[in-house]
Amino acid sequence: MQILRTTTDAPKSAWEISTKSGIPLTQVYRWVRRLHNSGLVRVSGDTNSSGKKFFMYQSKINSIKVSLNSFPEPIIEIS
Repeated sequence: MQILRTTTDAPKSAWEISTKSGIPLTQVYRWVRRLHNSGLVRVSGDTNSSGKKFFMYQSKINSIKVSLNSFPEPIIEIS
């Protein structure tokens, strides 16, 4: 949730996500990969002036609504 929340307004690097969320950088990379594979995070890449490639991550999610009142399964709405 913190990664999605941190990257909602604008794309961020893994280092920026780690700094703003307090999640260790290795965990950020692990979770970003999982979120990307699930279709919840957009990944874009570019090359800086010294020729080094870098990636930026942005949430594709605007809101998540979870209802635990439904039985037997919770209802999850993602938009």
